[in-house]
Amino acid sequence: MGPALAAAGLAERVVAVVAREDVRAWKPNPEGLLALLARTGAPPERALFIGDRATDAAAGRAAGVPVLDVGAIGLDWRAAA
Repeated sequence: MGPALAAAGLAERVVAVVAREDVRAWKPNPEGLLALLARTGAPPERALFIGDRATDAAAGRAAGVPVLDVGAIGLDWRAAA
């Protein structure tokens, strides 16, 4: 994950990362988001979860985090790459 963040110019902006291998259940289960909030000490209302799938939106809502569902608004991040 580090090289991808660095290549995107985001490495210094990322405080914590939770990957699939860090949790037992993955989206739409909110475990990953809750683990990230715990690592950073951020309350859910101070976070923003950006996703492009229904499972992303469901996980964000279950964690109490505001969600920006770019898939629902027709934004395809792959087209910008």
